[in-house]
Amino acid sequence: MPETFKSIGLMSGTSLDGVDAVLLETDGEKHIVHKCAHYRPYTSAFREKMQRLAMEDLPLVDMMRLEHELTVEHAEAVSSLLSEAYLTAKDIDVIGFHGQTIRHIPDEGLTLQIGNASLLAEKTGIPVVSDFRRRDMAVKGEGAPLAPLFHQALFSGEELPTAILNIGGVANLTWMGENGELIAGDTGPGMGLIDALVKERSNGMKLFDEDGEHAEAGTVDVQTVLKALDLPFFSKHFPKSADRYDFDSIDVSALSLENACRTLVEITAKTVIKSLKDLPKMPVRLWVTGGGAKHPVLMRCLKGLCQAENVEVFEVSELGLNGSFMEAECFAWLAVRRLQKKPLSVPSTTGCLKAVCGATLTA
Repeated sequence: MPETFKSIGLMSGTSLDGVDAVLLETDGEKHIVHKCAHYRPYTSAFREKMQRLAMEDLPLVDMMRLEHELTVEHAEAVSSLLSEAYLTAKDIDVIGFHGQTIRHIPDEGLTLQIGNASLLAEKTGIPVVSDFRRRDMAVKGEGAPLAPLFHQALFSGEELPTAILNIGGVANLTWMGENGELIAGDTGPGMGLIDALVKERSNGMKLFDEDGEHAEAGTVDVQTVLKALDLPFFSKHFPKSADRYDFDSIDVSALSLENACRTLVEITAKTVIKSLKDLPKMPVRLWVTGGGAKHPVLMRCLKGLCQAENVEVFEVSELGLNGSFMEAECFAWLAVRRLQKKPLSVPSTTGCLKAVCGATLTA
């Protein structure tokens, strides 16, 4: 049996709600065992500062302080995870530390994730793998998505072709073909626009459309959907990636909160279908993970549109997987592959010129 590692994956997504921490046992291939998970929420004050930073509304010195604070939050998440697992730092081989994406501009080969790997390694006493995206971008890759190889390993037993849709702030898709083909990329907006809208309209009292209550009460504004689908991003072919803020030009300001939420749901679902039609062959099944899988209106909309294409839609929980922590699991898995000097991305997933290991190890 190949050597296995105990790896911790840490993920803080564009929703800026907190840190997902996962303990994984893996060989960097198909042996993937979820051991334990912990979620550490951010305070509203910290979340607000991070959002201001993402909107380029803070000076450089404040970014430096926020990076330190962010790293401490991640170290605390590791400490809590270890306590819950009855383990110590000596039991862990590596941490996969994604950090917080501040800006992603693939067309210019630029991306910025903050997080101090040296400080995290010192505070936890565990080697840290970080800076996952820039090596890929150095060889003309998009730097995203990074989950496809993990998805390929995790869903290797599924009937092919199959696809995995992760709906976070941005939605991304992995397609696995019958002959080992792997295609991936971002499909369009995920929950980021809806989250921002709900927060703005509620003056910060709500952070997301809980249980789809606003979208459920709304109707689709067809003209807004058609205008959104004309954005240049949606005419690009895979592999492609986007920043959470690339879709801010989608204007729902004239719509009620309910109609705006329902319209944004429609845009997310229709851009997923548009992406599926760009693949060599429709998948037999579409497995959905991420925050969007918890939005009943979005899931119903996706299922309806996919049914017309003879594609079955399921949540990954139906396979016994925890969609809330899958991205953190991915970075735990990628960290082990970095230790093994195996590829983290390939040309068909990010557009890189060659398969690259990428990432930086801080011991």
